[in-house]
Amino acid sequence: MEEVLEDKKGYYVVMEKVAGQDLFETMTGKGLLPVAEVKEVIRQLLQALAELHARNCIHKDLKLENVMFDRTPPANAKADWSSFNSGDQSPVKVKLIDFDTVETVQPQTPKKAKDVLGTDQYIAQEAYDGNYSAASDIFAVGVIGFRLLTAKFPFRPDIFDDEAGDNWVGSPKMKEIRQKLQNYKIDWNHRIFSMEPQARDLLKAMLASNETARPTAKDALSNPWFNETQRRRSLPNLEGGMSPAKSGSAKAVDLLRMASDGA
Repeated sequence: MEEVLEDKKGYYVVMEKVAGQDLFETMTGKGLLPVAEVKEVIRQLLQALAELHARNCIHKDLKLENVMFDRTPPANAKADWSSFNSGDQSPVKVKLIDFDTVETVQPQTPKKAKDVLGTDQYIAQEAYDGNYSAASDIFAVGVIGFRLLTAKFPFRPDIFDDEAGDNWVGSPKMKEIRQKLQNYKIDWNHRIFSMEPQARDLLKAMLASNETARPTAKDALSNPWFNETQRRRSLPNLEGGMSPAKSGSAKAVDLLRMASDGA
């Protein structure tokens, strides 16, 4: 988002034209992405969340369709992935979109949601009880990672059998789905996880049914799966606020707040 304008008729949002396709379109009929690209997607998503969460904001609807993916290697890049440093030199560019679900949260005084919002498979167990937090976003990234590596979702689709009007917190159906998810045993026997055990361990932690057991975005970025030889893009100063040069996602949060305050 570049700017929010207002007149007597309404708000006007000036947005960046983002290259590439969303991850759902990228995967449709084209098979799996290379593991190195999946790793870069998850790394950049975690960086975006580290920034968002540092500002006490959560996304609430992370999914393949809300992640733009562009593969445009630098002109002088070699054909193999060993030739680049991650970050600005990566041929993979990932952008998080659809900020209309973003909410500010107060970790010390959390508020319970009245409705369960989000998309089946990506909604964390605690969210079915109205408890959304930064850990709920981390869970959704875990689902994205599982899907990108295996072409499957971690949970059986028949678990999500609610109908229109069932999604209020405390409804029998929301309680039932939450219980099923808490008791569900994810299948980690896919051969990719025997080849990438560090990815398996990271996703297991991110998909933990207990939200307090999930890593923060910043902690997840230190997982050994993200090769130490790759240069990590600088993270926000979580103790002292943002650096003067704000990234696009931080700017988007500011503009969304401006629009909300003026409403």
